[in-house]
Amino acid sequence: MSPQERFAANLRQARIEMGISQEELGYRCELHRTEISLLERAGREPRLATIVKLAGALETTPAELCAGIAWQPSKRRFRHRPWLTTGPPLPPQGGFPVLRAPPPSPVLIARQGNS
Repeated sequence: MSPQERFAANLRQARIEMGISQEELGYRCELHRTEISLLERAGREPRLATIVKLAGALETTPAELCAGIAWQPSKRRFRHRPWLTTGPPLPPQGGFPVLRAPPPSPVLIARQGNS
């Protein structure tokens, strides 16, 4: 598993545990929902500022979002360390469980009411 894939799995797991949608997470950290989707599918490698924003919005730490990612200098490659991840592994792509949408946040309701 590449570092991007490990980060993607950690991000998705943290978001689901918070019970928020990709759109809500994007709003909380000033990113578009398509950016959240790309990050969760390992389609984009996040910048440090993005990792910090995501961690803040998910009430976790950047270290938790990067759990299980390590560099092996002697072998000049990344190593996946599953024992450092938080929680069970996610199902394979396309096999995600159906989740109920969380209730809309007061912020989104207020924003929609002002338009």
